[in-house]
Amino acid sequence: LRRHRDQLWMLGGEIIRQRYEDPKLKKMSARRSIEESLDPDGGPLLWPRITEEAQNSLDATCRKLYKYLNSTSAPAPQPQNHPQIPPRSLFSCLCDNQG
Repeated sequence: LRRHRDQLWMLGGEIIRQRYEDPKLKKMSARRSIEESLDPDGGPLLWPRITEEAQNSLDATCRKLYKYLNSTSAPAPQPQNHPQIPPRSLFSCLCDNQG
């Protein structure tokens, strides 16, 4: 969990840096800025440059965040006969497949 916390902190710092430099990003909502920074392959390349290992770790966290955000944006319809299952939390998503 600490690893993901650190990676999310780095992602947030990069998004803030980009928003200061790009007037188009300043006008976007925070959620939209995050979505623009993520894709199925990972997150943004950080500047100043970080080690390849640190970038790979950031990309792994960004892939999980991307998957989480896309899985909750359009929930599947629930059968009317069954009680609704609560959505997964971000914590449980990040803790899956730690190996």
